[in-house]
Amino acid sequence: MSKQKVHFSAFGYEPSRMKPVHFATGFFLSLIEKHYKLELLNKTAVIKHKDGLKDDYSHDNLLNKFVDLNIIYNTFSQESLKMLRVQFNGIFDNDNAMFPIYPPYSSFGNDYTIISDRFLTSQRRKDGYAGYLVHQILKRSIPGNQVLSFALKCITNHDTPLEKLATPILDDVNDVVDWDNQYPRIFGDLSDERLDFISQLMEEQTNALALMCDNLEQGFSHHTKLRYLIIALCSWLFLYIQKYGGDQKPLLFMDFTGGDNRRLRTASRNSFSRQREYFYESYRSLNHNGKLDCDEDDYNLIEPSGFKFLDEHFSDLAVRIGFAQPRAPQVKFKHFELQPDTIRIFLMSIIKPGDLLDFETVSIKLRDIWGVCMGACADDQIILRNYGIMSLDIDEDLDPNTKAFINILKQMNLAVEPSDGLVICSAYPEESL
Repeated sequence: MSKQKVHFSAFGYEPSRMKPVHFATGFFLSLIEKHYKLELLNKTAVIKHKDGLKDDYSHDNLLNKFVDLNIIYNTFSQESLKMLRVQFNGIFDNDNAMFPIYPPYSSFGNDYTIISDRFLTSQRRKDGYAGYLVHQILKRSIPGNQVLSFALKCITNHDTPLEKLATPILDDVNDVVDWDNQYPRIFGDLSDERLDFISQLMEEQTNALALMCDNLEQGFSHHTKLRYLIIALCSWLFLYIQKYGGDQKPLLFMDFTGGDNRRLRTASRNSFSRQREYFYESYRSLNHNGKLDCDEDDYNLIEPSGFKFLDEHFSDLAVRIGFAQPRAPQVKFKHFELQPDTIRIFLMSIIKPGDLLDFETVSIKLRDIWGVCMGACADDQIILRNYGIMSLDIDEDLDPNTKAFINILKQMNLAVEPSDGLVICSAYPEESL
């Protein structure tokens, strides 16, 4: 019996507590199929532990090790090393996913800030092989392969200041280790039929990813490219679990008024709760409809848990990729509200380089591709009612919410209003001026 067989049958990966950096490591491991041990990086960048810093993790032992390896001069002080380690910790652990993994310590997982493939490691996977699954699906289409080509170009770029800074404590490029992909053994084999089905299901989102990658070629820094790519891929995953696990197209009602309108905030919270509930019930629904191809004994291993892991997975993704607020753990207070980076990414995914789009077209594309709804489309009120959101008035609620979102776009220099009622959007600030 195996719980993983149920996860495989449901979504093709194991939903769990996952940060974007966990997904990034899994995705790039699947793409590159190589990784490094990075022992010296780990011992340098880890600066605290509940049991204290011991062995090579201690400042004095690490200082001696650096001197022996000719990494620093013997006149380098311990205080200078402490300050250097604090800086390294801030750079290579900016998602709080790095832990001491070498003796005398051990850890349930470890991931570094993704700068290039030289920072890929393969401790215990924390993404449930979601990154691997997305990689396999993207390989099934031409736009998906365009995304993978962009990702490969980004992750194999080694000419960045941060990588040069870390080079003395990185593994030699020849010390690379082949990735031992355990997905087939743990989960099973993904059939061509299944991969093609998901690829077709996610066609709009994959096309949007490819367009975003085209836009990212235009003057963005290496680190911004990688960050935006991972947020976009996780957004793709967020839409996938809702489209595959539910029975209708996701509608995520956003409140952009800062909570000033109680009806809008309540509607957005209800929208979040509704989509979370769909996902929370997805295993039961798939099993009830005969779409969960697994042994009943395996399914019964999971059902007594109450599917709390699905609740946590949905909420973690929604918050960490900028779909929902607040970051506090109370689910009942969460609502949908796009954050600035996610807004910029979505505009780059629907507007071609050099093009300008009117806001009405942008709002339709945001809703149809990414599920983002704020009341800007002519038929939003009807659609919202079909989703059970009945209490919103166009003049008192939806129009002010739309204007608040337009103001955010203006503040980000992604939109201008050359005349009353005409709002023009672009993917780049300079093009909207």
